[in-house]
Amino acid sequence: MLSSLRELVWRSTWDSECFNALREMCIRSCGEDYPHPPLFKDLPDSLPHRFSAILSMVSEAMICGLREGTKELGDYLEKLREEFLKLYSDLLLEEREYGLRLRPHRIEDLLRILAEKQG
Repeated sequence: MLSSLRELVWRSTWDSECFNALREMCIRSCGEDYPHPPLFKDLPDSLPHRFSAILSMVSEAMICGLREGTKELGDYLEKLREEFLKLYSDLLLEEREYGLRLRPHRIEDLLRILAEKQG
């Protein structure tokens, strides 16, 4: 999943099935810590805000997983960080292209936690 995470996040901006798969991942990862991730129909209409909302949800799922210290995430920590750095770059490009301010963003917390976990 890590190699296609960026593609999945972008595809989720228009594909409800893909979005629902990411939403389920968030629910499984966070449980009651994040009880109400958004539904596809409730996402913002504008692409940058929609992308930001989905990226925030996925970032939250990863943060929950890292808190649990799951072995699966530990095994892929470097690749995970690389993928989220690409997504963070996409977020910055969306800000620049549309003249919006989408930060502070949950992905910044995730990148900090990933860096700390790597030592």
